[in-house]
Amino acid sequence: MDRGGERRIAWRPVSLVAAIAAAVHLTVTTRFGWHHDEFYYVMCGRHPAFGYVDQPPLAPLLARFADAAGGLLGAQLLGVRLLAVAAQTGCVVLTAMLAARLGGRGAAQTLAAAAVAASPVFVAASLLFGTTVLDQVTWAAVFVLVTRALADPRPVRWWMGAGMVAGAGLEAKDTVAVLMLGIAIGLVCYRREVLRTPGPWLAAGTASVLAAPNLVWDALHGWPNLTMDRVLSQQQGGPLGSLARFAELPLLLAGTALIGIWYSGLRWLAAPENREHRWLLPTTGVVVAVFIAGGGKVYYAAPLLVALFAAGAVRMEVAVRRRLAGVDAGSVSSSVSSSVSSSVSSSVSSSVSSSVSSSVSSSESEKPTESSVARALRREVRIPLAISFAISLIIGLPILPASAATAVRDVNPELMQTYGWPQIVHQVAEAAAPLPAQVPIFAGDFGEAGALTILGPSQGLHRAVYSGHDSYTYWGPPPGSPDLVLCVGTFQADDLRRFWNQVDEIAPIMLPDSLKNAETVRHAAIYLCRQPRGTWAQLWPQLQHID
Repeated sequence: MDRGGERRIAWRPVSLVAAIAAAVHLTVTTRFGWHHDEFYYVMCGRHPAFGYVDQPPLAPLLARFADAAGGLLGAQLLGVRLLAVAAQTGCVVLTAMLAARLGGRGAAQTLAAAAVAASPVFVAASLLFGTTVLDQVTWAAVFVLVTRALADPRPVRWWMGAGMVAGAGLEAKDTVAVLMLGIAIGLVCYRREVLRTPGPWLAAGTASVLAAPNLVWDALHGWPNLTMDRVLSQQQGGPLGSLARFAELPLLLAGTALIGIWYSGLRWLAAPENREHRWLLPTTGVVVAVFIAGGGKVYYAAPLLVALFAAGAVRMEVAVRRRLAGVDAGSVSSSVSSSVSSSVSSSVSSSVSSSVSSSVSSSESEKPTESSVARALRREVRIPLAISFAISLIIGLPILPASAATAVRDVNPELMQTYGWPQIVHQVAEAAAPLPAQVPIFAGDFGEAGALTILGPSQGLHRAVYSGHDSYTYWGPPPGSPDLVLCVGTFQADDLRRFWNQVDEIAPIMLPDSLKNAETVRHAAIYLCRQPRGTWAQLWPQLQHID
């Protein structure tokens, strides 16, 4: 055991869980194709800046290098997706580390890792590379580092580490600032003494310095990130809309079979004997309240589950150990069966029992061995884990045929956003082939524009592609005149006629076998536009949109 009640990391079983999770993701990660947003990250990375309309610079920077590295090997998409798999794997391992920091032994650490590895909100996020997976792994790392800092008699290095991770995370997604606020209030409530030491202040200062370049960029460009936040809040229905949908996170997105684990985590943190870790409770409350008040998306608060899963796994392990020792754990013991709602495949959950030696002491009833605790906990969680993991795979990763993935669009529309892009690009390439080389393409959104730029050359499409969507607004307007333009996207012909007098639909965008994604559902089409109502300089401000 380490200082402060912390346990050594059970690397063998935790690594097994992480390896299984990574292997599953790698097996199917490129089965369909690029995601709408991944095109955008790469294109932003090809236009380096300290910020973008809708995000800080880290995700685009990483996507650019991954795309370039993958391109050298002839596997651009795999290069980008490896980042997502690495972030997901890191989140799994960090959750186990947090369980160890909270006092959990091998079984608790493995269960905590397994819960994250199977939770739908984590599995679905790692379908693609983007700010969400970076946000999740950032929160997990900050939780581990802050918990370690609070237990270490020489904590400055851990506080500095937390500040550096948070600062880097702020360059990926602004939501890390909400985590920092939550932690600050949690410390004020339950660990006020640490605020009289330099550590937390050094952490906050370090994070602020690292986040400064993006803040300066945002200020110099009129705070477009705030504009985007307001737009997203309106799309969610504001605070009331976020409040109405918040229950989806703990009851569905976290994994219905995992309810007992995070609920056990709340109870463990509230217990008097765990007061040193109770700062995580107000942190959770503040984060949830801020995201609801700001009209944030439901999954913004999902990284909190890392802390709740870790704490819940510790409580369940303690309850099993007490029961095997013949100790009356009262409500703690009785809660184990109800709190067994994790979700990872039986192959993952079986690693809980392999975290220790298989030999069982004959005096088990008095002092349970680690293997006996692991086996008992495995019996509790095996079936719920397998069921929940299977559900997570079906709704979160492209393991089903595309026709079946279309059927689950209402649950997770992101799956079909990774399907059919080469076919869409091929249709546009055919429509563009007869046109003069100088005719540009104007796309309705950043995904369509990015797909045509990244996939176009392999289909013989070598035209300049522009869009008025989000950061693409800074990369236009096109040179020359808008006398003849090929428009691609979810436009309505009447909308295009505001800018061109003659608008002819060439063909609707179609997917193979009449399957559906966001483009086809919104009736995307290819249009040839002539006789402009102004110059590009006059039209461009009206063609821009942030959403």
